[in-house]
Amino acid sequence: MSTGKLLPHQVERLFVGDFMITATAHPLAGGHYQARTVVTSLGGKRTRAQRFIDLDYFPTVEEAVACARMAGLAYVETQG
Repeated sequence: MSTGKLLPHQVERLFVGDFMITATAHPLAGGHYQARTVVTSLGGKRTRAQRFIDLDYFPTVEEAVACARMAGLAYVETQG
């Protein structure tokens, strides 16, 4: 379970084609972080679809964000 609001260094946004990837590191009570990815399709004037992906747990923010980023990029690649 997440322990609160995310800090700026725990969130990374990337735009790839018609997609926005939000890679986050959610802090957990035990001092670890859960990697989470949100992939949003931005085609047209409205958001068409979103995918929410909960991933593994990591000891550092950097590792969690990197994992979330790679998962988001891999998902987008399969949609092209």
